[in-house]
Amino acid sequence: MILENKKIRYGIKFLILLSAFYIYMDGVRIWNLSSGNAVANLDNVSLAKKKENLEREYGVKIITSAGTEAIPEFWQLPPSSGQAMPAKSDAIKLMLLAIEEALKLYPIEIIKNDIKSIYVFDYLEFYGLRYAGTVFGDSLYLVSNGKSVMNKRYLETLFHHEFSSILFRKYNFPKDKWIGNNPVNFSYAKSKNQVLNSIKNYNNVDGNEELYKAGFLAKYGQTSIEEDFNLYSETAFSEPGRLKKLSEKYPAIRMKMEIIKQFYLDISIKFSKVFGQL
Repeated sequence: MILENKKIRYGIKFLILLSAFYIYMDGVRIWNLSSGNAVANLDNVSLAKKKENLEREYGVKIITSAGTEAIPEFWQLPPSSGQAMPAKSDAIKLMLLAIEEALKLYPIEIIKNDIKSIYVFDYLEFYGLRYAGTVFGDSLYLVSNGKSVMNKRYLETLFHHEFSSILFRKYNFPKDKWIGNNPVNFSYAKSKNQVLNSIKNYNNVDGNEELYKAGFLAKYGQTSIEEDFNLYSETAFSEPGRLKKLSEKYPAIRMKMEIIKQFYLDISIKFSKVFGQL
């Protein structure tokens, strides 16, 4: 029974990661169409030097040459059958620039304390499906998705999304308070079927009037409390203006924003660099 329950938990976890994949694939489309955030003179970037400087400054190891062997052994076994491919050089340049920009928004001591390594892949797969990113322990797994036209702003958002999971799990996030702000009788997905339905019913990353009134930034946020939190975190770091406008219009979003703001400030007052504008 214990083993079976464990399998169920892992199954739900992977389905939640699957839903993250759908969100980010749609996110790629939106960023490519709207941001125009191109990175100039990538050929002039010294790849080795950039990586060395980031590792020295932030105390993290950035691994760009690893493949499937970087996935924990348990996740390499069926039925998850995890697989990965190293990122290509051009994608690595763009990813390093994105990581550099994202890291600037965090207190250095938090990065040094809470991230051990950042893996950069061209391809990451579980259950035969592609993933855009995930977290294992204190390591981030970020996918450049080399076959698609990626841009720096999207990759920065991906970093914020995944790193927020590490902080969510490590620090004492007030889950009860957060859940208390959800609509009466609402509950996050509790079964594989519910998670799958959440994926099937997902429409876009911008949410809608009904979701905003209920305190959700997108349908995907209803999958789990962690994914709900992830969406708020990535928006606070990547689109603070958008989150502020939504919070001014929708009280439910305002309440959750205040919770997440206090959570980050309790971790470090230096997060006021980001949350002071919300």
